[in-house]
Amino acid sequence: MRQHSLCILAFLPVLAFGAGCVEKQSVAGEEKPATDDRSEVRMQPPRIADIPELVRFSATVTNPEVIGVSSQLPGTIAQVLVDEGQVVEKDQELLRLDEQELKLHVEQATKALSGAEVRLEQLRLAAVIEQESLELGVKQAESALAQIQAKAKMVEEGARPEEKRQVAAVVEMARTQMEAMGRETERMKGLYADEVIPKQRLEQLEDGYKVAQAQFQQASEQLKLVQLGAREEDREAMAAAVDQMRHAVAMAQVGLKQIEARKLDIKATELAVDQARTALELAKLAAGKAVVKAPCRGFVDAVSAKGGMLVAPGTPLITLAVLDKLEARALLQQAEVMKVRSGMEVTYTVDGAEQAGPFRGKVVHVGAMADLMTRGFPVDFAVAEKDMGLLKGGMHVKGEITVGTHARAMLLPASAVLRREGAKVVFVVEDGLARQRKVETGMNVGKELEVVSGLSADSQVVHEGHLGLVDGVAVKPAASDATAAEPTEVGGGPGAPTEATPAQ
Repeated sequence: MRQHSLCILAFLPVLAFGAGCVEKQSVAGEEKPATDDRSEVRMQPPRIADIPELVRFSATVTNPEVIGVSSQLPGTIAQVLVDEGQVVEKDQELLRLDEQELKLHVEQATKALSGAEVRLEQLRLAAVIEQESLELGVKQAESALAQIQAKAKMVEEGARPEEKRQVAAVVEMARTQMEAMGRETERMKGLYADEVIPKQRLEQLEDGYKVAQAQFQQASEQLKLVQLGAREEDREAMAAAVDQMRHAVAMAQVGLKQIEARKLDIKATELAVDQARTALELAKLAAGKAVVKAPCRGFVDAVSAKGGMLVAPGTPLITLAVLDKLEARALLQQAEVMKVRSGMEVTYTVDGAEQAGPFRGKVVHVGAMADLMTRGFPVDFAVAEKDMGLLKGGMHVKGEITVGTHARAMLLPASAVLRREGAKVVFVVEDGLARQRKVETGMNVGKELEVVSGLSADSQVVHEGHLGLVDGVAVKPAASDATAAEPTEVGGGPGAPTEATPAQ
């Protein structure tokens, strides 16, 4: 074994000599190329594009106004028509009370009104008839007085042939009036039996009929006196008859004045009719309130009402969160709030539930004063109607407000920007050398950064292989970047960025 090892060691110098001869022969035949130790980098010019300027914020959805819906009537709930979590429209039916008792009230009020109207019509008719009868009674009394006075004069002076004829005519007239009063009295008895006129009126007509009978009797006696001549006792009787008739005229006139009291009864009954009509309207209104409706568009937050439940007026039965105005409030710093205006578009998501968004809205209010505690300025934006059923008061959201556009912005891959000695720098390639340039950045656009100063649009910016570079080192483009790219310019087409936020 030892002898074999020694043979190998003896053979190694020979191999080395042979290899040296071969190498010398190769160098003599061809010159060896120089080593390229330049760093390989990837580079590109800035991308030119119009980008939106956004203000990012955190906000809280404000608690909506909450309304407790109650019944205005006492009663029993017949049916609940909504469920918790449901969105209802203004005037949508929420629940119904038992309407049977309310319908009975309407029927009672209708009958009461009808009865009052009938009584009013009866009083009006009786007043007309009574007034006509009283006026007739006054005329008859006045006529009878005139007749008695004429008779007394004839008794005193004696009658001429023509006066005798006149007295006979008076007798005939008195007979006619007596018969007319008799018929009127009989008619009034029928109306009294039907309760159209009061008993007092019937008694007045009966008294009038008796007066007419007396007048006829007196006229007949007067005719006899005219024909036979008067005695002393006749003269005294005639004087008494005149006084009696004057009293009858006075009484008839008093009765006519009493018709004013009847008019007061009519007015009182008219008032009763109005009250009955009002009671009917209130009963109908109450029947209409048996259906409880939503006072506005809202979200049914809670339902305490149940079928068969007895309720009192004013007791909350359903809680509605008003949906006609749901907003969120953010607090912005002064540099940000100066860019925000009412009507600007807002895009936001709910913390912890980003998959449910994004949601969209519009700025509706920009506060004029800063919050004393945070020094932030309040900015309110309206929640879109379609999102009102999803978002709840107190939810935290994050979003951004589009406040403007940066035209022809220069964009670089975010990885191309480095931090060195507290400054943001990039490397550009000039004449094969890497040159460090300080830059200022603006908006974040996805995986790109906006560069606002420090570069020109045709700069070749290193975005790969630049982490270990120093200023002035020689570099070469990677195989795929051997030909420098020209600056790219993007408008509002499919390649345009859709999101831009302030760079950190």
